Amino acid sequence: MWLEQMAETVTVITHVQDGTDPFGAPTTQPQEKAVADVLVAPGATTDLSEDRPEGVEVNYTLYFPKTFTGPLEGAEVVVRGERLRVIGHPDAFSAGCPTSWNQVVAAGGAHG
Repeated sequence: MWLEQMAETVTVITHVQDGTDPFGAPTTQPQEKAVADVLVAPGATTDLSEDRPEGVEVNYTLYFPKTFTGPLEGAEVVVRGERLRVIGHPDAFSAGCPTSWNQVVAAGGAHG
């Protein structure tokens, strides 16, 4: 299929708790995982408005393959060399998705 030829590898960065600091707050370590076969599309700019011109900007919309099963909420992704945060609470489509990709993820940054 021609879509597989357009797919890219992105890096997913999650933060795994590895202990607590002297005040009892959790400490974390970043954990990186390369994910192949991700479709990368430009993000929409409709999330920026006159009411919130420096709000969350979606830089990319990512389509993750069915083979990816890791957590994405609260994660960061490196796309084309740019480190961005995952926006919202991505979840995979349930049964019936006819393509190789079943999870749509918005990635971007907050300004302001």
